[in-house]
Amino acid sequence: MFPIKQILGGLIMPLPVVLFLLTAGLVLLWATSRQLLGRSLILTGILLLFLVSLPAVGDRLILPLEEEYPHIIEPESVNSEVEWIVVLGHGAGFHPEVQPHARLSGEALFRVLEGVRLHRALPGTRLLFTGYGPVEGFSSAQANADVALDLGVSEEFVEVDPGPRDTGEEAEAARARIDPGEPFILVTSAAHLPRAVLHFRGRGLDPIPAPAQRYSLDQPRSLRGNFPSGGGVHMIERAVHERVGILWGRITGVF
Repeated sequence: MFPIKQILGGLIMPLPVVLFLLTAGLVLLWATSRQLLGRSLILTGILLLFLVSLPAVGDRLILPLEEEYPHIIEPESVNSEVEWIVVLGHGAGFHPEVQPHARLSGEALFRVLEGVRLHRALPGTRLLFTGYGPVEGFSSAQANADVALDLGVSEEFVEVDPGPRDTGEEAEAARARIDPGEPFILVTSAAHLPRAVLHFRGRGLDPIPAPAQRYSLDQPRSLRGNFPSGGGVHMIERAVHERVGILWGRITGVF
């Protein structure tokens, strides 16, 4: 089921859709007499590519997700009974020849930094890193934990669970350690938090959301920053991924 989810999730992203429209249009132009339909598909693909690459469009789509939970600016204001800080996994590469932080994706690094920042401000808290890895013996959870240890966090306050393959399984991993009603901090990217919180609450847990980073800061961009770019496409991919995940969770009754 998990590989199927990954494949289907990838196919509905903007770029695969654009490539499908362009390819289908070219095939119709070259191999059939349906010239008008072929041109229409190509034009639609080009227009869609232009729209999804505009940062302003990405901003508008991802901003509502990122604004749902406020950032924790003053960790000292968090419930003093917090024992756990759960840091969700993200992309990491198996590159033993580079420093621990260089193995992480940008989102993963922000999550680790926020987890470590909160841990230092809340002495005695324990960091739980979750997330699987595509290479046997390697996981995003361990890669994240390695960075935390490299930043000076004591090993006694770090726990790693490399089993979870998605957010739902990460919530299950947390439930195995945290009792319902027990306060804990949930660290992940701002756009991912709305869906993550639903997964955790759906399993009887009540996390304190802690956004690690965000793509849209809702502020004016420079002239160049408004040009079509890969960053605009990435914001839309993140927004689509999260909204489809929330819709799927509601349809399947997960939350």
